[in-house]
Amino acid sequence: MEHPVMSTTSLFSLTFCAIFLLFLPISILKISLATTLSNETDKLALLEFKSHIDSPLSVLVSWNESFDFCQWVGVTCGNKHQGVIGLDFQNKKLVGIISPHIGNLSFLQSLNLARGEIPVSLSHCSNLQSLDLKYNQLVHEIPSELGFLSKLQILILESNHLSGRFPPSLGNLSSLQNLSFAYNNLEGEIPNTIAQMKSLTSFDVAINHLSSLFPPSLYNLSSLTYIALTMNNFSGHLKPDFGIALPNLQILWIGLNLFKGTIPVSLSNVSDIHSLDIGGDYFTGTIPMSFGSIPNSIGKLSSLNILNLGANKLIGEIPSSFGNMTQLLGLYMYNNSLEGSIPPSLERCSHLQDVCLCHNKLNGTIPEQLLGPQSLPLVLLNVSHNSLTGSLPPNVGNLKLLVALDISYNKFSKEILAQLGDCLALETLYMQGNYFKGTIPDLSKLKGIQYFDLSNNNLLGQIPRYTINFHEQNLNLSFNNLEGDVPVEGVFRNASAVEVKGSIGNFGNVYKGKLGLDEKNVAVKGNDFKPLVYEFMPNGSLEMWLHPEDGFKQLRSLNLLQRINIAIDVASALLYLHPHCQTPIIHYDLKPSNILLDDDLNAHISDFGLARLLSKSGKEVLLSQLSLAGVKGTVGYVALEYGMGSQLSTNGDVYSFGILLLEMLTRRRPIDKLFKDDLNLHNFVKLALPG
Repeated sequence: MEHPVMSTTSLFSLTFCAIFLLFLPISILKISLATTLSNETDKLALLEFKSHIDSPLSVLVSWNESFDFCQWVGVTCGNKHQGVIGLDFQNKKLVGIISPHIGNLSFLQSLNLARGEIPVSLSHCSNLQSLDLKYNQLVHEIPSELGFLSKLQILILESNHLSGRFPPSLGNLSSLQNLSFAYNNLEGEIPNTIAQMKSLTSFDVAINHLSSLFPPSLYNLSSLTYIALTMNNFSGHLKPDFGIALPNLQILWIGLNLFKGTIPVSLSNVSDIHSLDIGGDYFTGTIPMSFGSIPNSIGKLSSLNILNLGANKLIGEIPSSFGNMTQLLGLYMYNNSLEGSIPPSLERCSHLQDVCLCHNKLNGTIPEQLLGPQSLPLVLLNVSHNSLTGSLPPNVGNLKLLVALDISYNKFSKEILAQLGDCLALETLYMQGNYFKGTIPDLSKLKGIQYFDLSNNNLLGQIPRYTINFHEQNLNLSFNNLEGDVPVEGVFRNASAVEVKGSIGNFGNVYKGKLGLDEKNVAVKGNDFKPLVYEFMPNGSLEMWLHPEDGFKQLRSLNLLQRINIAIDVASALLYLHPHCQTPIIHYDLKPSNILLDDDLNAHISDFGLARLLSKSGKEVLLSQLSLAGVKGTVGYVALEYGMGSQLSTNGDVYSFGILLLEMLTRRRPIDKLFKDDLNLHNFVKLALPG
């Protein structure tokens, strides 16, 4: 809870105070003296706090005798007295030790030390109402002494490195309303003492290592509106009366755990639930038919915005009653064993944007009703890996907002409709692994396409010339019956399009092909028929993994060990290029898009189009190449000294490597929109890792 800075009255002169005190009743005199002593105690406590803090931004410069301490930066005093009720140092880059004297601030209600540490002495701040320490590097256990803060209403410790168990003593926080320990390393069970938190409305322990059954104590907290247990090791069944015990839920996120059994039918009675995510568990059986069964009534999930039942073991059909969940924005039921057809009643979900039904056993066709004149505002439609037949409905062109369409690996067998070219927002199109026939239609209006895959079909004719103009395309037309020349000047000039997969780079077109009798996969790059043949890298570039743009929410992810290995691979390559080559080589354009990954995620440095040789002395670029170099490279990665006329050197590559490491750590580009004014990638990392 944050408090605005409140105005304070000016101090009376000592003379006036002395005269005035003569006319005060004894009781008032005692209160005044107590207040004076309390104020002096608060002032001394703040000065002690300052003496242990080193602030690079000098935020504590105002903390001196020239100002009333209630006017010091970050300090808020109360109206009834001049005692400190709030301290706010969020994002102030404070460094040092928090003095135990902070426990002397007896009126303190709010403390915000985001990017600080948890002092045990906080337990003495008996009036503290809000404690928010998120986004720090806090370690060790949560102090059990926090259970003494009986007036605490908000306790947020998320996004740290806290470990150990959930302190049972926190059950004493009977006034607590919001608890968030998400993104830490807590383990063990949730203690039963949590049932004593009768005021609790929000409980978030997502992404930890907690275990046991669904916390039984939560069933006793009917006031809960938000429960997040995502990505832990909770297991077992949910109680059949789940929705009756927790009738006020608005958000329930319990996915990526080990829950099993059937989905409680009583969930459909939670009248105000907006988001239900049980994806990535082991739920079995059918989807309760009561979900959405009574339109516009109390309950039946009529307020639901997000429904994620994906990656479970559900069977049976998608209930037609889903069409009554008219507020639905996202429907995710991928990776189950659902059968039957896609219900046409979904057309009544007039706000629906994301539909992901891939990896099931659905049959029939895509209902025309979903794509009618008043079609759904679909952004993502993924029905891949099913047994759907026919073709796309003729009115597919009505999907003006569609960004990603994946209908691959079904049994579609008709021609690809030219109306698909009216989906002008389309960036990703996957239609491979079907039985589409005929020629590739005119889709030249799809100027923003980035992934275009029509492989493994029965397509005929020539490759349309417009396909070479797609921006940064990933084009795959392999394993069809196409013929004729590849419509790219100088690349595979008279080759049959048995397999072609390409992207447009800065220095020519790149295609995937087969080389030799063993049909080894290779990448071919060139202009004016001066091809370069490379080993094909099936895992693409590091750029694709750090910044995926496939529109499918199937996030590419590299764990810490993989990132370290990639960094070592790149460093080893630079070690070879710089001191171990007979003539040292400066790459001059080191960045994630030029780091390619093979089958085993081994990293390879690519694209030596700007590379330069050093003279034998190793100190300067060969003079014959200086005129070609200039200051090129890529903004954000190129060494700053090059812009001031410095000669090329291996130090420039080392600078680029450093930027690459920071980007791998944060997944932020050096030219990210976040970086404004004095904030850049370097000090962004320093904020997260002080010291």
